[in-house]
Amino acid sequence: AISTMPPVKRTPLQDVQTVIKNNLFIQYASIIPIVAIFIWMFGFYSSWGSILVVAIGYSIRYVASQKGTFYNKFIQQEPLTTNRREVQHCAWLNLLIRKYWTVCVPKFVEPQIDRVNGIMLENKPGWMKKLEIGPWKLGDRAPRITQIYAPIILSDDRYELQFEIVFVPDLSAEVHVQPLSALLLKIVGSEVKFKATMKLTFDFNDLFPECSVVSVGFAENPL
Repeated sequence: AISTMPPVKRTPLQDVQTVIKNNLFIQYASIIPIVAIFIWMFGFYSSWGSILVVAIGYSIRYVASQKGTFYNKFIQQEPLTTNRREVQHCAWLNLLIRKYWTVCVPKFVEPQIDRVNGIMLENKPGWMKKLEIGPWKLGDRAPRITQIYAPIILSDDRYELQFEIVFVPDLSAEVHVQPLSALLLKIVGSEVKFKATMKLTFDFNDLFPECSVVSVGFAENPL
């Protein structure tokens, strides 16, 4: 059997308090008799001056109380330590990475490929007709960060940030190998898959941009 408690009966005084609390007009209207009594007892200017001083004083105390509450909550937050392993998912960061990958990275990669082609042209065997990187594209699938762990405090000004990265790109590239004039071999690279947990160590300093990267590496063996 399911037993139910009878509802608690409210008193008339509680009903009146609820109505006054939820009705701003009644709150202002209830002040009028109090103001009238003060004006009758102490005069117009003295009464309104006193009311104004009390209102300002109450506002200052309320703001100070709220600031104190906020400050206490802020300083009582648990600091980051090596024992915490909080995970932050970062869809917002992946949007920025994808935009950077599709817009900026090709501009950086293109001169590097031209440089590699120049080196291969200078060092290719004399009997080889052609050795170069042909058409290539990075595609739209950028490296994706799946997890960011809470920073590890190494010292007062050095931190280590670990994150898990997954890279399943749709990039492709062709390497043209032509040992003879009538023969051209195309080596196509695509469907590369990469997953790893990486760590980024950085120092805080007084120089712009207030931090510098010390090292980037793998926290675990990549897959």
